[in-house]
Amino acid sequence: MRAYGSSVLRYGPIVIAVGGAAGSGARWLVINQAGHHAFPWSTLAVNIVGAFILGLLVHPAPTEQRELIRLGVGVGFCGGLTTFSSVALSLAEQLRDGRSATAGSYLLASVVVGVAAVAAGAMVRRLVDPEPVR
Repeated sequence: MRAYGSSVLRYGPIVIAVGGAAGSGARWLVINQAGHHAFPWSTLAVNIVGAFILGLLVHPAPTEQRELIRLGVGVGFCGGLTTFSSVALSLAEQLRDGRSATAGSYLLASVVVGVAAVAAGAMVRRLVDPEPVR
């Protein structure tokens, strides 16, 4: 467990809540603008974007300010933006409706592209901030 400073303990819950509200709102906007399709493109898109953002945050933060950013963006925003339960629901609906090929491709895309997005975010992070974070 990390040893947090007083500002992280004091403001952490607030930045997580604000980030979560922003992420949830962004998710709602994207999904409602995209409409309903046979393949859940909007859910896949927000989950891939969230995975990329989390990749940017993979290194531990050495300062309280960076830790607050990681909490607000990673835990809050990405937690509100992305959701495994929506993936599971979409898969269950596709399987129930006899669309096993769509379910399989959605599951594969969610995992493979999600992991690739995390790796891409981590690579961008290393390019922007090449110093190892201690």
